[in-house]
Amino acid sequence: MCYRLDMKINPANKNNINFQAIIISESIVRKKILKNLAEKENEVRTLTVLSLKEKENKEQLKTEIEELEREIPSMQAKIKNTIENETYINGIDLTTYKETFLNFSERLIKADWFEANLELGNLLEFTCYTPKMQHEKKPYFLVYRNGTHYPIELGETLQGNVTRIMNFFKTFNKFNERFNNRLLEMQTKKSQAEIEIKEPLKYESLLETAIAERDYIKSQ
Repeated sequence: MCYRLDMKINPANKNNINFQAIIISESIVRKKILKNLAEKENEVRTLTVLSLKEKENKEQLKTEIEELEREIPSMQAKIKNTIENETYINGIDLTTYKETFLNFSERLIKADWFEANLELGNLLEFTCYTPKMQHEKKPYFLVYRNGTHYPIELGETLQGNVTRIMNFFKTFNKFNERFNNRLLEMQTKKSQAEIEIKEPLKYESLLETAIAERDYIKSQ
């Protein structure tokens, strides 16, 4: 079949073709706009979650810093008190107190370890009592002097408790080492939190930009 190249196009058909082309073009543009809008809506939702999480983290850092500001002076006081207690212990000949430790151990065996805050008497110049909440599998008692308390594990045998008490005093210097390590951890944690809390909110600005872009797409 052959067609004449010089065939004239009906003006009415020509207008109809142009109109259809416009409709198709508008449809393509509209689909593209809707696609861009859907993608931007997803971005806004994601950034909203991330922005809220970021703000929650800032609040947690603020709370953490406030807690550490209270705990650090308390730990520093504990270290000071422990140094004084260590000086006191170092001036004692522990071998002369074996009978004292034995008598105290007999008192421990007879005591109800799970009674909260039960006074157990004095051990040298330390006040002794059970904790408010006792550990079921590893019971212990607390010794208190100069504003600071320390734990000593409890055992079921008389001689075992004597040994634990003796070792507590012999290795008392380990408390100061432990407290100083804990203080360093707290100070480091506080410094890191203070740096992080000063950092700008990254996702908040990204969210604002994404919302503006979404609203612009909607207006098209």
